[in-house]
Amino acid sequence: MSESGLSLTRNDLRSNVGTYAGFGLTYSDYASDQLTAVDRAIDIGLRKFYSPLPLPGEKHQHTWSFLTPVRRLSLVEGQVDYDLSDDFAGLVNGMFLSSDDLNWSNIEVTNIARILAARQRDTSTNIGKPAMCAVNVIETDGTTPTRYSLAIFPTPDMTYTLSFEMRINPYQLSATAAYPLGGQPHAETLRESCLAAWEQNFNDERGLHTQEFLERLVASVHHDRKAMGPKSYGYNGDRSAAYSSGMRSGPYCGAAIYTTYNGAIPG
Repeated sequence: MSESGLSLTRNDLRSNVGTYAGFGLTYSDYASDQLTAVDRAIDIGLRKFYSPLPLPGEKHQHTWSFLTPVRRLSLVEGQVDYDLSDDFAGLVNGMFLSSDDLNWSNIEVTNIARILAARQRDTSTNIGKPAMCAVNVIETDGTTPTRYSLAIFPTPDMTYTLSFEMRINPYQLSATAAYPLGGQPHAETLRESCLAAWEQNFNDERGLHTQEFLERLVASVHHDRKAMGPKSYGYNGDRSAAYSSGMRSGPYCGAAIYTTYNGAIPG
């Protein structure tokens, strides 16, 4: 599947940042330390785009729809603990269980202490259809990144598929992973974020590109909410009761119905 010609790649971002930095348009001509600095600004810019500050007037940062894919995990008969993918950054909603002869059903998300207690308490009847699970942080001494595992109870008695929506940690751009997440609709926001990263970290200023990035960020968030958010098509109900004889509706059509006396609602 071909990508939009207006999308940005890693090399496009390199050329844009390098040109702004005064290194020229052709990134392949940059000296090694120049290219290292350009790539560092791109990494900073992408991190600020993927995890933006809350918009003016809002309390919480926006969660991009393209950072919350639906993943599937195969639960194997007899196995109770599973390593989650390296890019796992948290659950968005619940988890759903299915098998060849089972309709989709919810599986309760709880804490690891409850799972461990159940395993110890119910040793004689801890095999069957999984009913609850818990995300657990894998211990690390700093030599490996933070990773997560999933604990299941009871022990699966057959193969199941667990489906869930999750937040991901975006990948770093490379020669093989050349396209930043978000695609063409957010291309200008991504570009300005990387230029603003150079502006702030190498020019030590918050200037034109910082302001442009913040303005583009508002547009990108609105686009993401409109394109991927829930749709509302207005009131969907029967208003006929609001016009029945001797009755008047409340302050909103379709609201509670009151009987009036001399134009007033009795106390």
